[in-house]
Amino acid sequence: MKKLITGRIHYFDPANQIVFQITLGGAPNQADLIAAIQKAVRQHAISRLGIVLDDKGDSFFQDIPQRDVSVSVYNAACDLPNLISEQHKIPFDVASGEFFRFFLYLLPQSTQIVIVSHHLAGDGLSMLYLIRDILSTLARPDENLPEKSLQTMEDFGYPDDSSLVPFAKLILNRINKSWNKRKKVFTHDEYLRMYDSYWRDHALELEYAELSGADLRAFQLRCKANGVSINSAITAALLQALGTDKVGMAVSVRPSDHEGLGNYASGLSVRCPWNEKIAFWTHTKTIHQTIHQKLHDNRRKYYVLRSLERLEPTLIDAMYFSMYTDYSNKTAEKMAVLSKYRGNQQHTTSITNLAKLRIPSVYGKYRIDEILFVPPLIATSKSMLGVVTVEDKMSLTFQYVKNDRSGFFEHALAETIQIIKNNCTE
Repeated sequence: MKKLITGRIHYFDPANQIVFQITLGGAPNQADLIAAIQKAVRQHAISRLGIVLDDKGDSFFQDIPQRDVSVSVYNAACDLPNLISEQHKIPFDVASGEFFRFFLYLLPQSTQIVIVSHHLAGDGLSMLYLIRDILSTLARPDENLPEKSLQTMEDFGYPDDSSLVPFAKLILNRINKSWNKRKKVFTHDEYLRMYDSYWRDHALELEYAELSGADLRAFQLRCKANGVSINSAITAALLQALGTDKVGMAVSVRPSDHEGLGNYASGLSVRCPWNEKIAFWTHTKTIHQTIHQKLHDNRRKYYVLRSLERLEPTLIDAMYFSMYTDYSNKTAEKMAVLSKYRGNQQHTTSITNLAKLRIPSVYGKYRIDEILFVPPLIATSKSMLGVVTVEDKMSLTFQYVKNDRSGFFEHALAETIQIIKNNCTE
């Protein structure tokens, strides 16, 4: 059995769902669409695997009988915020191989496909490849799809220059040693209780915006003229809208040419102070340079993954239980602070940008008109921006917890878009 290593971070995380809503031009036959979904999922090894926990606290992928995924069908438009809210209350049963739930909204001229997936099934880019496979099968149902085995980051290996520095290894070894003195193996039943409690206290607000047509083209041209990426400029606008100087950022480390399901993402923390005296594009260039430097330093780029690789798996679990239940352990609490899961190092916001669509937008007589991407609100951040661009439409989702700080976030997405527009018309 293959051991879950860096992916352990998602195992007992209550915020583990990735959501995509695909708006498809055209109205395919319901049975044909469901058959395409089942066939596309079955090509991936994850459809024949469950994840189990042993008595020592290690988790493994285990072979199980293949099962069809859940598909629900409605003859109405999707209310995405409400659907996500309802799905958050229902934990995935990964031991029995439940990693996906599909929802189809059949309209006269279009179809909305919503995928709710567990993060253990794969990252955002993995889901895009799955979407491509589904729509390719829908357009050409007689063609066979190649089987895709499960390959983790550990199977591919890491660059030689990505190792942790000796001091970081020393710190993690000491933390592991301290943890093992009073190690606790949490059970699945304890997780379910924690999960239920978490989602009673963490109702999320979801907002949506788009940048399209002439506005998007103007934005792209201004980014090119200033020698910065779209992602750097979005980051600058969001930080300005929130009045903060620090952002978390998902970074793809997917091996080239690999299009299977899996988690191939690391994370960066980017800090870049801003004030009203600094011009927007000057600030953006500084952010761009900071991101560029970190992306070209493998020790920084892979730091999150290499740290998870060394941590005791049950200590990763313990961080969640120390934050979301009455479980108390000084080592777990210290690790949560070091991991930016709690305390003043937690990010005000984070960004996951899938950039321009890396899959075709047209499949026979069907066309992807829009994709909404809602990444999970991870523990290291108080809000999350998800971005994906299809043709001439950039779609952005922004989520945060409904609580006393809701007012701080509620206009951030609209202000981010306005800042972008204002600085593309000067």
